[in-house]
Amino acid sequence: MDQRELSLIKFDEKTEEVKKLVAKPPNDPAKLPLAKEAHKQATQSYNYFNNATKVKFQELLDHKEYFDAIMFDVRKKKNFLISLKSYMMQQLYFWIQCQIL
Repeated sequence: MDQRELSLIKFDEKTEEVKKLVAKPPNDPAKLPLAKEAHKQATQSYNYFNNATKVKFQELLDHKEYFDAIMFDVRKKKNFLISLKSYMMQQLYFWIQCQIL
């Protein structure tokens, strides 16, 4: 994801650079073709990382059932611990009440 985000930022920078050069032509006529080439490379880089991210995301979705099973177990254990804590607090409260009386 980080590489995708960085390539997107670079793509946006190159797009703005090309727009500025098209709007106001520079004194050096070689700047615009160089900027367009850099923009093309930034576009290819972003597309590569974007497609790679889509593939990885799809792989995660394909294994969703496995993660769901793990999360279900985690939730069961968490609920058990919450119940155990509540039970222990009740027992402690009862014990304190017995000691006071």
